[in-house]
Amino acid sequence: MFVDGPKSRQQFSVETRLQAASELAKFVQAESSGSTRRFERGETILSEGDDVSGLFLILQGIGKVTRESKRGARCTVGLAKAGDILGLKEVLDCSRHGARIIALGDVRALFVERDAFLALVDKNSDACVYIFNVLCRQINRVESKVMDIASKSALERVAYSILWLDEAVGRDANNALNIRLENTEIASLSYTAEATVQKILRDLQKSKCINRYGSRIYINDILLLQQFAGEERQDD
Repeated sequence: MFVDGPKSRQQFSVETRLQAASELAKFVQAESSGSTRRFERGETILSEGDDVSGLFLILQGIGKVTRESKRGARCTVGLAKAGDILGLKEVLDCSRHGARIIALGDVRALFVERDAFLALVDKNSDACVYIFNVLCRQINRVESKVMDIASKSALERVAYSILWLDEAVGRDANNALNIRLENTEIASLSYTAEATVQKILRDLQKSKCINRYGSRIYINDILLLQQFAGEERQDD
């Protein structure tokens, strides 16, 4: 529920998510019902299978969303970013957490206990409307990702995933993505076999649209990368 495709991200930019997060934080803080928590890189924010005591609103930083496969392997299925609400579905339907979320750097999040959150939504119509908007966005983002990925070749899926990461986490001054990912994680994000990912990354480097040093990806030619992904980005 934290993944989306390039087209839908045009509608829900980083600025939009941060503004939405700020608005919900105001609702919560006005009721004195939340507390800010900080997580360092590698710390677990939520654990898969745990009972739900509340939810987290990501204010700053990035979390890696992972799930355990039927064979016991842990797969990266998405990223949780500023403006995302973690545990919202589980709070609403009283289920256990369906994924483990691990901080990829310093993460600051607002924790709201389940009862306090439900009381806030019950008496604050603006907060209630915001929550429904969040749920709709999450559904749209998942549908967009599934439909976009399903029609792509392996090369397009890997290039598409790099584009998605670019818009999700951004780049530093050297054009390196602000996230470190191993081949296994890129394979999970692109729904592609790890051996195939390794070959495609080598091919993308030969084309000079990216460079790869260890777990860092540097984007050299975004337009060429879009062509490999079969995407035509819209201007902001």
